[in-house]
Amino acid sequence: MTDTTTTKPECDPQFNLEHFLNGLTLQPMILGERAPRMPPPKGRSTMIPLQMRPGGYRNLEEIKAFECLDDEVTSFFSNFKDPIGNGEAFTTMKLSSQVPAKDVESMFLGNPYEVHAPSSALFVIERGPIKNVQQLVHTINPELRDHAFYTPARTAILNAQKVDPVYFCTFDASGAMSAVKCVVIALPPWNFSPQDFEDFTTMQAFSDGSTSRDGLSNDPPWRNADRMWAYLHDLCFIHECHHFVLTSYQQWAFGAFSTYYTTGFVTPTTPWDAKPKSVLELFTYWTLDACRTENTIMMEQVSTSDAPCHNDELLLVADLVETSPNAVMALYRAS
Repeated sequence: MTDTTTTKPECDPQFNLEHFLNGLTLQPMILGERAPRMPPPKGRSTMIPLQMRPGGYRNLEEIKAFECLDDEVTSFFSNFKDPIGNGEAFTTMKLSSQVPAKDVESMFLGNPYEVHAPSSALFVIERGPIKNVQQLVHTINPELRDHAFYTPARTAILNAQKVDPVYFCTFDASGAMSAVKCVVIALPPWNFSPQDFEDFTTMQAFSDGSTSRDGLSNDPPWRNADRMWAYLHDLCFIHECHHFVLTSYQQWAFGAFSTYYTTGFVTPTTPWDAKPKSVLELFTYWTLDACRTENTIMMEQVSTSDAPCHNDELLLVADLVETSPNAVMALYRAS
């Protein structure tokens, strides 16, 4: 007689979440033959879909490097106590394209992805890293199971930018997005090149432009990195959110804004196959930190240069989502 008893997977009684996450390595993403041509080495993209321009209303001024994240991540995950006690909730998790969990030392999440267009690149990021991070966040902090990564249809607001932000948020009784905690911007590498990433993560100052009497800007032309900082600033301001993730899949950056959006903080550029801290480990931690999870760094979003830039009573996200980007400028000027 055949034994049909289901055998539970063996779990390490000394399960270490930090070690488990270290082993989750993203699969490679390769550019297909029909993908747009990449810029030359050290070249900036000429195909960035952002049309942001200096407006004179943003009070973002300073960009600071945030380089201590690895130590915080190690401390948080190493000290994490699995409620079950043996890691079963993690080792039996069905991560996207995952190989058997026993091969944790070489856990590539499937075969290489091949992308040909921005939509396929976003699909890869949504169905791979983002889907996996959501599972990990829900398992680590069950109180966040009412939160999810969500990509809404493009609305009038910032629609001209032709970018599809992904929000980690909750939903109200009508099913509409609310309480945004983190914004993820995913652009393929031909839209935001390795050099653009380098510019973005090493910027130290931001200028929103000063204009002369004839209405012309007196400042140097913006690079792609300036446009991205402006876009993230406006998007986070509108949704009263501070944390963000920027990725081309091949490269990643994790950042946040200070309380009144006068200072941006950002990590160095992280490659897709980063070690010893994997992208999934950093991404999971940053999402938990955005939700003020206990024992994360709970980054103090305050800068010595911070000063209120708007009247909080004016910032009604529900009213803004159907308006034009001019509403953002109007809020700043009104205050």
